[in-house]
Amino acid sequence: MKFLLSLLSLLLLVIGHYSFSKRAESNPPSELPKRYIKKIDRAVSFIGLGTVELGRAWGIAGEESLHPSESVAQAVLLQALRNNITVIDTASSYGLSEERIGRYIPRTAYNYLLITKPGEHNIKANDPRCEQKAYDEIYCAKPAADYDFSREAIFQDVHESLQKLKTDKLDIVLLHLDNKTAIEVLKKGEAVKALQELKALGKLSFIGVSVNGEPAQYAIDMDLFDVIEMEYSLINQRNKPYIDAAYAKGMGIIIRGGLGTGLLTPYVKQHIDDPNLPYGPKIRALLELTHQDYNQLTSLALAFLYQDPHISSVIIGADRPEYIDKDIKLLKEFKDESLLEKAKAILQHYETPDFFTENMGEYFFNKES
Repeated sequence: MKFLLSLLSLLLLVIGHYSFSKRAESNPPSELPKRYIKKIDRAVSFIGLGTVELGRAWGIAGEESLHPSESVAQAVLLQALRNNITVIDTASSYGLSEERIGRYIPRTAYNYLLITKPGEHNIKANDPRCEQKAYDEIYCAKPAADYDFSREAIFQDVHESLQKLKTDKLDIVLLHLDNKTAIEVLKKGEAVKALQELKALGKLSFIGVSVNGEPAQYAIDMDLFDVIEMEYSLINQRNKPYIDAAYAKGMGIIIRGGLGTGLLTPYVKQHIDDPNLPYGPKIRALLELTHQDYNQLTSLALAFLYQDPHISSVIIGADRPEYIDKDIKLLKEFKDESLLEKAKAILQHYETPDFFTENMGEYFFNKES
């Protein structure tokens, strides 16, 4: 009798498992979508976590953009992994970011793809424009940047990143290039050779660049890099030719500024009436289309990026764990393809500013104080 009961239990377990599997096959996938990168032979989550906000003041949200407490930073990082995010993006210039990643989700203990970027260093802002009463307060509160792509500096940055991130090998290391000097740095070759040397020493697995515009094409044509990171969004599509060119080479395409560095999120609401708001006409047109629904604005931005099969992963910043959940939900629940097509058609009637949204400090918010 015991034998028959055991056999019956086993049979019910098998039937239950089979039924569950069939139901899972017929339902839409609930997990975060993944994209395959040929050059690194790995599928990555379509949404990646950007951690600049975990390390330094950043973004258009003012005081709310100041880097969060240790407990909140830990919650953000763990929530990203719980949501099956497999790409974590940081840089040596992101203040506490690398240190916090190493402390709370060390690469040796968790399975994700870590991207860091040497070459840019924070220095105290000394821009004389900050003496002007009406100049952008957010920009003036941020540290300025200095760049050093010497072999010594790259080695030092990577050494410090390894220590802060608590690992003996980095997954992906991108040169954090300044567009103004990017081609010059790439032509000189010292920084690229430094990355290649570090790879040969077993300190990193894959190399690439973080850059926009024509320098991106120059980097792609070098045929030396595995991954490229660049800005691309519904309101700034200037990098589209370089995305396609990189994809043709099998490179991983990591998108930053996919939400317009905050311009395509509810954070823009506090600036929407500013006549000098970058991309203002485009954003206001999109909001008219969505009936002033700022969450739908974000949904459109994410759906636009997901529509492009050449994009590997989109880096989304978050300084609160609930923001990760919200963005993933907005991506998964968007169904109105006709609305997206209307948005794309509307934007064709507006000029794109000649600077990228990541240069958010280069304009006035016309603050009165």
